[in-house]
Amino acid sequence: MSGKKLQEQGLLPEPSEEINETIVKTPDDWPEAVDVRGIVPIEMPDGVMEFDVRALSHAEAFEINGKYPMPADIGPKATPTERTAHAEAVGMAKLSRWIAAVNLCWKPLPGETMDAQAAWAMKNLYRNDEIVSLYAAIRVLSGRNLLEINNPNNQQKVRVDDPAKWAEITQKVYEFRVPHQNVPELVFKVKGLPAARVAEIEKLTEAPDPPIKPVRGPRGRVEGAQPDPRDPAYLQTLQTLDIYRDLLILESSLSFEIPGETQAEKVAWIGRRPFDEVDQLRAFVCWRVANIQDRADFTVGG
Repeated sequence: MSGKKLQEQGLLPEPSEEINETIVKTPDDWPEAVDVRGIVPIEMPDGVMEFDVRALSHAEAFEINGKYPMPADIGPKATPTERTAHAEAVGMAKLSRWIAAVNLCWKPLPGETMDAQAAWAMKNLYRNDEIVSLYAAIRVLSGRNLLEINNPNNQQKVRVDDPAKWAEITQKVYEFRVPHQNVPELVFKVKGLPAARVAEIEKLTEAPDPPIKPVRGPRGRVEGAQPDPRDPAYLQTLQTLDIYRDLLILESSLSFEIPGETQAEKVAWIGRRPFDEVDQLRAFVCWRVANIQDRADFTVGG
């Protein structure tokens, strides 16, 4: 969805001729998710509903996905009954993620459990996809479309005549803009990463081998062993490494140091920023500025 379309729907502010921006020079210039608020519209046949919501934080997004994981693939030999059950489980995992985000960023839905809240939504919301529409609006407020907004329309041609010029160009500082409702636009100054730093980050965040689990035969006897990449503790380790890699890439690219004396303190600090602002800024640095291999996509909400 284009930036203009988002502005037409009221999900992004209209452009203004006056300069209303904050250059992010220090950690204090980057607001926490709880401080990023906006009114988001959901269309009705005769008008719009407006919801006063806040952004979803980086830590909350990972917590939601960990609490409501997607079912493992069932493979091509699954029976029709198994496929139906798997599709229902996938649908429930997605709905649970959407509701969990709405609970945090708007108001909790009625019900003591997620099953009860899902049942309330299925019974009381008469228009299809209203939950996912509100969830999508929360994600836009959290920065979901920033890569598209920060896609330059004009491509420059620069003649490179010597190695010094080449180094100067690749070390250029770029701007990454984050529009917010009713507050100044954030402007991050970012740069690429030298190959030595990329190699260091990859070594620091290299994924370990998955644990080994026993393979049992029809009678329950152990007949072998195989890796278990779906082990919950192993998945938690991979998630922690993903967050730490994001942090190291951003810290190497930004013009300020992420606060914290330890890895855990730094991760906690970045975890309080809006999820998609962190994720899209990381993608901007990886894909467009540094041209380094990105980690596998982390899909929040299904």
